[in-house]
Amino acid sequence: MALALAHGMQYGVRGVLPAAAGNVVASLFQAAVAFLALNSILALNPATFLAIQFLGALYIGYIGIGFIRDHLKIGLSGAQADTKRDSLSSRFASGMIIALFNPKAILFFVALFPLFISPQIPTTGTLVFVFFPIGSIALICFILYGVLGSLSADVFGRMRFFKYLIPALGLFLIATAIIGVHGVVSEVI
Repeated sequence: MALALAHGMQYGVRGVLPAAAGNVVASLFQAAVAFLALNSILALNPATFLAIQFLGALYIGYIGIGFIRDHLKIGLSGAQADTKRDSLSSRFASGMIIALFNPKAILFFVALFPLFISPQIPTTGTLVFVFFPIGSIALICFILYGVLGSLSADVFGRMRFFKYLIPALGLFLIATAIIGVHGVVSEVI
């Protein structure tokens, strides 16, 4: 998020695209690692699927509570525009490397997948159904943060709806967690 805001402030909206592409590549790689790890665990003991699904739903709810608790803590201090322009490949690499070294993403995907993938061998359609939105959401979010960065801190002060955006996303994650917990409970009962 900070990288997208900084690149948006420094390079403008189009200048965010290389780092956004790097972020998408890293997100899809992390999703694949999480998917393979989850399938390995399930192959050893299929009964662990419900426990992982339950814990994953709780973790997603925890993230949602954090969103609501923290509200929108984006502080943009007078953008110090750096006159140095990084190359496109350098911006791609920075977007990818920063995302790759975020271990919370793999944990998030491990928590998320049991809500949408059955413990049986998934079909190609299921994988596309799960991985396409991951790449799309990563790209859209990164670009939106870049747009916000390019709009500057002054715009944030005048647009009141941003104050409610993160808590609304938190509520969405909590609702997803409740659905996940309900699915586990109904499976057990």
